[in-house]
Amino acid sequence: MGDSKYTPNPRKYYKTNFVDLVELITPEVYRTEDLSLSGVELNPVSQVINAHINAATNISNVIPLSGVANSQTSSLGNISGISQYFVKQNKLTNITPFLFESKVLLPLGTTLANYDTSADFAAYLSGTLLPMIIPPTLTQVNPLQANITTLSSLTGDVNASSVHNYLVDALGWMYFLNTSADGGLDYSPSSYVLSSLNSLYLGKTIETVDGAKGLTEYLWRNNETCSFGAYIPADFVSGTADGITEASAGILPTYTSGTQKLDALQTLMDVVYSPLYIDEQDYTVKSAFDDYIDASLLLSNNVAKGPHRKFTNLLGYEFADLTNEVENIGLIYDIENVKDEHIQYIADLIGFKLRGNSASKWRHQLRIALDLYKQSGTLGAIQAAINALIVDSVFDVSGKVDELWESYLPQLIWYALGTASPLFKDLNTWTAGLADQAGVFSYSTSSLEDNIKIVTDNILLDLYKAFPDNFLFHGQKFAVPELWELDSNGCKTKRYTIINEPGMKPFHMHTYNSNGYQAYKQDAKLFGESDAFEAATGFGALGSGVYMVGEEHPTTGDRPTYLKPEGDLKFLFTYREKRNYPLPPFEEVKYYRDSSVTADMVSLLVERLKCFRVNDSFADEVGNYILSSAVTDDSDLGTLNEMLMFFSSVQIPSNFDDVMMSISDYEKNLLSLWNGKSSHLFINFKDTDFDFAKTTLEGDGKYALYEAARVAREFSPAHAITRVNLTASAEDAFSTSSAKWEYLGFDKDDTRASYTSASVLGNFEYSGVSMGTVSPGDNDGRGGLNTFKRGEVDKITDVLLSSTDNVTALSNVGRRALRRRNLKYLLPHEGYYDRTGFNGPVSYDPSTVEYSFASSLGELTLGYVASAGKFYPVVDPIDPSGVWHECEKLDSSRQFSGVYTSATFPYRGLSSLGSNNKMPEAGTATARYIDRGQVPELYNTMHELFQAKAYDYANEQINLNTDAYAADAYWKNNRQSFANEAIASGFVLNSFADYENFSFGTGLQKAHRDYCKYFAKHPLGLTEAAKTGGNIFAQVFGKGLYNCDFDVDGSAVGNMVAPTTDSASAINITNVWNETANGTFIASDSGQSVIPLSGTWTSGNVNNAEYRNPAILSGIEFCDISGAPSANQFTIFRLDASTAVKGMDNALVNNTVVKCKSLGGLPRLRFDLSSYGDRRNYFIKDHKFKLDIKALIAEENSPVLGGGKLGVWIHTQPVSGVMWVWTPKGKWEVTKESRLSIPAVKNSLAHIYDFPTKMPPPSAEEYCLGNTSDSSEVINNNTLKNLKDEYFENFEIDFDTRNFTIHNNSEYLDIIPIENDIYEVTEQVNMDNTNYIVEVFFIPNNNRDKYLLIDSIELQDVTQRENTGIGTGHGVETSGIPLRPFVTEDKLYLAKDQLRDVLKFYNGLAGLGTGMYATTLASRDATITSGTMEVSGGSRLNYRLSPTWGAGNAGNTQANYNNFTSVELDN
Repeated sequence: MGDSKYTPNPRKYYKTNFVDLVELITPEVYRTEDLSLSGVELNPVSQVINAHINAATNISNVIPLSGVANSQTSSLGNISGISQYFVKQNKLTNITPFLFESKVLLPLGTTLANYDTSADFAAYLSGTLLPMIIPPTLTQVNPLQANITTLSSLTGDVNASSVHNYLVDALGWMYFLNTSADGGLDYSPSSYVLSSLNSLYLGKTIETVDGAKGLTEYLWRNNETCSFGAYIPADFVSGTADGITEASAGILPTYTSGTQKLDALQTLMDVVYSPLYIDEQDYTVKSAFDDYIDASLLLSNNVAKGPHRKFTNLLGYEFADLTNEVENIGLIYDIENVKDEHIQYIADLIGFKLRGNSASKWRHQLRIALDLYKQSGTLGAIQAAINALIVDSVFDVSGKVDELWESYLPQLIWYALGTASPLFKDLNTWTAGLADQAGVFSYSTSSLEDNIKIVTDNILLDLYKAFPDNFLFHGQKFAVPELWELDSNGCKTKRYTIINEPGMKPFHMHTYNSNGYQAYKQDAKLFGESDAFEAATGFGALGSGVYMVGEEHPTTGDRPTYLKPEGDLKFLFTYREKRNYPLPPFEEVKYYRDSSVTADMVSLLVERLKCFRVNDSFADEVGNYILSSAVTDDSDLGTLNEMLMFFSSVQIPSNFDDVMMSISDYEKNLLSLWNGKSSHLFINFKDTDFDFAKTTLEGDGKYALYEAARVAREFSPAHAITRVNLTASAEDAFSTSSAKWEYLGFDKDDTRASYTSASVLGNFEYSGVSMGTVSPGDNDGRGGLNTFKRGEVDKITDVLLSSTDNVTALSNVGRRALRRRNLKYLLPHEGYYDRTGFNGPVSYDPSTVEYSFASSLGELTLGYVASAGKFYPVVDPIDPSGVWHECEKLDSSRQFSGVYTSATFPYRGLSSLGSNNKMPEAGTATARYIDRGQVPELYNTMHELFQAKAYDYANEQINLNTDAYAADAYWKNNRQSFANEAIASGFVLNSFADYENFSFGTGLQKAHRDYCKYFAKHPLGLTEAAKTGGNIFAQVFGKGLYNCDFDVDGSAVGNMVAPTTDSASAINITNVWNETANGTFIASDSGQSVIPLSGTWTSGNVNNAEYRNPAILSGIEFCDISGAPSANQFTIFRLDASTAVKGMDNALVNNTVVKCKSLGGLPRLRFDLSSYGDRRNYFIKDHKFKLDIKALIAEENSPVLGGGKLGVWIHTQPVSGVMWVWTPKGKWEVTKESRLSIPAVKNSLAHIYDFPTKMPPPSAEEYCLGNTSDSSEVINNNTLKNLKDEYFENFEIDFDTRNFTIHNNSEYLDIIPIENDIYEVTEQVNMDNTNYIVEVFFIPNNNRDKYLLIDSIELQDVTQRENTGIGTGHGVETSGIPLRPFVTEDKLYLAKDQLRDVLKFYNGLAGLGTGMYATTLASRDATITSGTMEVSGGSRLNYRLSPTWGAGNAGNTQANYNNFTSVELDN
């Protein structure tokens, strides 16, 4: 577009003079006639130009502009400077949305994209931008200075002059006109600037013509105010006549209204400053300004002013527009002259994509497009394209490109199996049987390579199951179809199975129209499973319906387990002997390349490689290789690595030499799997290469990075995949001085003062009139006592009540009013603060300022109306008024209900908190304010139980009518919503009285009694609550046997507890069961229930003896019979956390287990209740118990489970040769110690659990061949790693310590029969001094590889557990038995911390507590309560008080009318 007026053969006709071309073809007669009738006038175009010349000449009066000396703006205040802005070819006012955004908005921290609508953008312009960039004038020198901090971002300079010059260059007329209507003007040009700049939001461009229009509108609208008429063509001044007004013409003058004149003038200016292509060489305006500046000459070309001339003018303008459109079409193929908006069409013709936003750069790119196509696929093409895009490019791309080598995680698995495992040498070393044993259920009979790939698939599935979130495809998790188990609320708990995985677990589905569907749905309602039923309903592998565990619906009465189908059934793949496999083939790298790798995943991978007998050291090296490449590598390239890993150089496996020396060519062929040449290119940039504040396409601008990345991808070699990386760094400063650490504050002791007999709550000191002796009345009562009628005591002035003559002495008052049937005076009130306004927290430190000394005005509460006994209501909580207005503070002069606001007590305090970070000016001191976090734990427990009661109520109501309460939103918990509504409507928690009247029930009282009687009132701290054995918590929560979870080591433990499977020391005849072993003793005496190796026990027989050691695991006697096989042994494992592999079951990690081998005799674990632990343990008589043993039987070097028996022997300690045994018959039976033998114990005395022989479920595919051994001569503990928690089984035994039979409802009548000789030894079976023993053993097995593994031995006092539950009022009802409404009542069982709170409270009631729960008001011990309740205790005081009683009330009545003048109460 570079043509100028000096171009050869310049254009002659433009829009301004196109009329001349029209007149050339117009008959002369028309022009002559028009001229003779109308005369002449100055050409309207010339009128506009002359008007603008006049305005420019007087620019200092029109818009006083300031210039900066020795700069491009130094002459703005005169015509020589301002005239440049009238010449459209200078393009000094040429603003596109891109330029405005890059030059103004972005440096100021915003962008057009930040505004949702043009109205939002206009608000920014008018409210923020334009007020900041008002240009300085001669009278207002430097308004930019006020905003220089913000505006300096435009230039990087805090000098306002530089900002001024920058805005002149960037905005031109839009900056000049951004001024107000000073000097009494009506119209501010800034409003025109606002509307013009706002048009940029819609994609429009502002040009010189827009600036000229803005100036003209400013002059026209202010003409009447300021007489700007000299700057407006006369015919366009508002109020002038239109048309010809000469009388000779015979035409009367007409007038236009409003802004029609302005509109006409603006239209004419579109001609003068036309931006059309044909007008680019129209230098009419420039020539006019030059002539005036050189010779003070204005334009003076006259033309006819008749209608014909006006008509031909109109035709000229129209023909000019048409000509422009025609010529533009011809320019579409002209790179140099095509319009900016048409450049894209040229690019489209040759299939070229333009880059950037600069039209000049677009033209340059088109010029070199052919060369770029020729060089495509080379680094040179990339660099050339960058140079064509970026201004003054020094942007070296070729130097930042790296060619790469790659490793791929699935191929590393393949390589490791193929080169480092003895299993994969040929089809003889890897057989179908081994595949099945390892959980790989596919096998190729013809190809070893296919088998290795199948195992690789299997390992990848294991990784997916453990880390599903790591497997990503296009940024989304793999949509593997799965089934998830649900809880009763319909929430997912754990994955049940993956559709079509090897060994998929069974499931079934009921369709909506199937038989039984509605019945199952109703059953779900009945059992509170509606949420689970609904969540399990969906579309899955079997179609639409409700999914459940198992091949068919349970028919034994067990409740079904519901399953939720998830995933996409289309995400299934058929390949390699597998049909509809849940993972894609690893050869399709696109599925796995973006899947992330973590250290935990690598650990699991290493374990799985070892399971397939990959050499341990090489498996570790594979893990370290992946870990260092994809997890811990923090290099620019390494941070991009995932399952597909890249390297800048070739990587060699550590077993390279072994592979090369191998006779197998197949192994050598696998070397390329470890690391090979990659088709990827890596282009790496640093954030230091760029200035992200720059918005231009310069070499260091932020857009250069984006465009360079696009160009690199487009022009890279055809086979190459380009990865562009920007490495950015940031600092997150941390200052310890600003860190807020949690702390524990030890505040003042917050307990109640001791109550005395004459203090608070004790009723009036002098109450207690002797009603039996005071007259009136008579002495006709029983025993000669005085009697009276109601009318004689219904007024406080009655003689019986007002008498002071017969006041009973305080020392003789028998009972007090403190004893109540609820918790009113027993609950601690310290720390309990509610929102009622009556008990807000206050400061510990009284002060005169806060009026809290006795000598001050007292404690007046803001808003409290004493006469009404309540607070002022809050009418509007959003805008409170009256006493609750925010101005009602201590400086207020107002009063309410007689109370001045200034005299009220400031409960929230006046002084600052000590150590308050928000008030650094305050000195550090101890804060004496009470906060709301001090509530006693008992209230928490009560509150939780109230909530549980409400939830239980909601559950019952919903179960009665499930359909009525169906969830109406997926997020809604209907039961909780119902419970919340019940609480809100007053079902529970209406007032503090609910706490006072709370009933824990007799069960908890019994539990506290047993705690005191049997467990020595042990401490109630957290440490004690976690202990086992002789402890109320252990009994209630299933830890009733001391050290039942094997976690407490004994004094002789040594190295007997193995932290790894290969570091075990056995408890056997060599190490423990001998006379010299530490902690071992020999049991052979009567009363020790010794079992002989053969025959029955005989007292005094030295061969009837056992070795017992309770010092390895504290309190657990490891026993074996003297002379038993040496192969008998126990081994203890507590695998260290370092052995855990995330993704595997890790059932033994941080979990102590005992492994037992028994080949003869009867090795046992023996729990003697009376001998070990912090205190003696009890099976409390008349209680029910449950013993639960979690164990399994397995074999070393085989996946077989079961095939053995577990025995449990529960008995009393023999007394005088007699012992009681809880037999398999479900009752206590007597036996004599002399009858003990191995057969007797195994066959009749012990409870036996037979573990059936079975294989692990097919889903347990993690069975590890690497943990097995080919030799059965050596004990192999590594097989313990193969065990999963689901392999364990539970053996439960219910027994009791009742002395009565369990028949009928009159069971208490029938005592367990005892023969006379036994009765002489023990009157009852179960007594408080009875000692019990529980023994657990593995019945001898002749398989040396067979072992018993015990996880835990839990014992729960079921009766005590029931005692620690609160009845709900519903359950299984009896048939009307008196005082026994339920066979079993549903209960709300207390959690351990809740039970602690209640026991602490009860200790306080019993006079045993300290701190907040200590009280002397509830104990039945006279030594504790006598100081408060007197020796007799109780509550028989008269509650009626006479206002004349007491020294303070003497003479408190008015003399004439006996009106009370004062009443003093001591309460």
